Amino acid sequence: MWLLGGLLLQGATAKPPGPKPVRRAAAPRVEQLMKDGEAAREAELLDEAIRIYSEVVKLAPRRAEAWWYLGLAHYDKDQYAEAERAFARLVVLDRHNGAAFAMLGLTEYQNRKYGAALKHLLAAKTAREPIPAGSEMDTIARFHLVALLNWAGQHDLASVLLQEFAKEKQETPMLVEAAGVNLLRLPHLPGKVPAEDSEAVQLAGRAVLLAWKGKHEEARKTAGTLVERYPKRANVHYTLGYVHLMAADDGAMAAEMEREIAVTPDHVPARLQLANYWLKQGEAEKGLPYARQALDLAPEQFMTHQMLGRLLLDLGQVKESIAALEKAVQLAPECLLCHSVLANAYARDGRAADAEKQLKIRAEIAKQSEALRAGTRAEK
Repeated sequence: MWLLGGLLLQGATAKPPGPKPVRRAAAPRVEQLMKDGEAAREAELLDEAIRIYSEVVKLAPRRAEAWWYLGLAHYDKDQYAEAERAFARLVVLDRHNGAAFAMLGLTEYQNRKYGAALKHLLAAKTAREPIPAGSEMDTIARFHLVALLNWAGQHDLASVLLQEFAKEKQETPMLVEAAGVNLLRLPHLPGKVPAEDSEAVQLAGRAVLLAWKGKHEEARKTAGTLVERYPKRANVHYTLGYVHLMAADDGAMAAEMEREIAVTPDHVPARLQLANYWLKQGEAEKGLPYARQALDLAPEQFMTHQMLGRLLLDLGQVKESIAALEKAVQLAPECLLCHSVLANAYARDGRAADAEKQLKIRAEIAKQSEALRAGTRAEK
């Protein structure tokens, strides 16, 4: 699934690691073997390449470039256990190389080590030396990351990445399936959706992709069909509500979120949407019960603390708001809005120094994010 074809022959897919020092006596032999390995790659002789690079890493175990090509050769031969061992060694030698982390994650995915794969694909995304944006490896790594975030129940984060795909890529059956799994908040990996879930996943996926593209009437119609066919299924009304949200129809969104809670009494995202709706309407007191219920259901989610804190601040309950927002920042230190609202709460409590500190933290996070985006744009 989504395999990178002929990785060993695609040296431009990602910059290979630089050479590490070699014992002086072995250096001439290693350099000759590296030339032989390059010739084997160019001739598409995978077995020969594996033999050569295996010898290199014995003579020069810190030669990161050799581990890279050894891992790619094993990967191209579907020898994922061997590829995983090579890339695991590589990330120890070259811990800033996003491509190395990505390939380790991809091999772990093929070896069904999904938790480890998620960890390493996330590391690839935040590495100091990221994968070249727009490359085949970047696309495949991000899509696997989406799949694993859905599998892990981190649907909101997966949604952000899926929206990037909706803007960048043509609609494909795999993208529709991933989007449908995401909106219905299912744990299925792409290609492994059970038959009984297939139609609902397809309808939800097509509806949300249409919404992300601004085709709101078509999106509503498709999501409406989903509701008609599966009115008692979890997350179906949530999907239609989300489609209304994308169309800025907040009243219709709120009605569907209420219906979702009736179908799924412990639904946290629907409660957060309703809490935010009443905050936007200037009636924070009506949103407060939803926020408190969401927090009771999911105290480990930063959004439940953030939403409660925002509502309390709007109601003038500043000290209670600060306690909630501090917890949100603790759970999600990278959240810009959390720092902004907490700074506002500190200021209203007369804690000017603490407010200034939060704004400085927010500015630093924003600066780092912009630097990363600028670096990604420069790679394109």
